[in-house]
Amino acid sequence: HAVWMILTLESGSSSQWTRSGCTQSNYKCVNEATPNGDTSYVYTSVAGNKDLYALGDNSATGTINAVTVTVVGRALSASSCEPNCNIALKLRLGGGVTGESPVKSVGTTYESVSHTWTTKPGGGAWTDADLDSLQGSL
Repeated sequence: HAVWMILTLESGSSSQWTRSGCTQSNYKCVNEATPNGDTSYVYTSVAGNKDLYALGDNSATGTINAVTVTVVGRALSASSCEPNCNIALKLRLGGGVTGESPVKSVGTTYESVSHTWTTKPGGGAWTDADLDSLQGSL
């Protein structure tokens, strides 16, 4: 089994979060392989706002058993959602089919949050074309 890491390469179909620490597109605030903490990030205080990121093209070949989306994040302030804030990871395929993880909780210190989809949103096995059109979000 092989694991491939695909970073965000450009903005996706929604950019509703606010940038901090970068002046270009939102994805440039979060596209580093090693997270840079508070140097650059995106944030929102509006429930339901989405920031989608187009992922790099998949160069792997063979069977795709699952797709895992991982984000590193924290709550800026937990006062409005004591003791933790809730997020859900989202996927969007090129045709507009979306999937959402169960709600995850994050505190005020940085932590990794992930969810694995063993089937693509809408059902069926993952294909190379699915990965090439995939957008990730939280």
